Amino acid sequence: MTPWKLVGFLGLALAVALYVLHLKGEVRHAEKESTRFAALYHDEQNAHRLTVASYREAAAVAHETDAAHVLQVERAQAKVSQEVSSAYQTRLAELRARYDSLRVRASGEAPANTSGVGVAGVPEASDPAERPDDSASIDPFACEANTLQLGALQQWLIEQQAVQSP
Repeated sequence: MTPWKLVGFLGLALAVALYVLHLKGEVRHAEKESTRFAALYHDEQNAHRLTVASYREAAAVAHETDAAHVLQVERAQAKVSQEVSSAYQTRLAELRARYDSLRVRASGEAPANTSGVGVAGVPEASDPAERPDDSASIDPFACEANTLQLGALQQWLIEQQAVQSP
């Protein structure tokens, strides 16, 4: 073999050896990058899990807070309903007693049962008009009882709305 061919083969062998060394360096670099990206991926997955857990915990706390608030509002509304109803029943009984005493004085009848036991809380309807241009007979007790009932309903509504406001 001629020396020039030997130099060519040696140059080619050197080039192949340098290329193999370069490839090994590239493989090491790729492995390092792969490991780094895998670590980043796992860190991102862990951060995602923590975020999901945090949101779930916050949702559970909000649900518990809402449930407690609902219970508090329901209790307050029930209390308002009871208070307004009691006040209305008291005023209606006072009205009934007043009208009964007026009726007794006017007609000499015995007083009616004003204890509220067995007595409906709603007054009876008045007699209808006999002709189209007649007015129905007006019962002053029924008018005042309806006025009391409307006032109690308005008071109940106002107090219920105040309970719902934060």
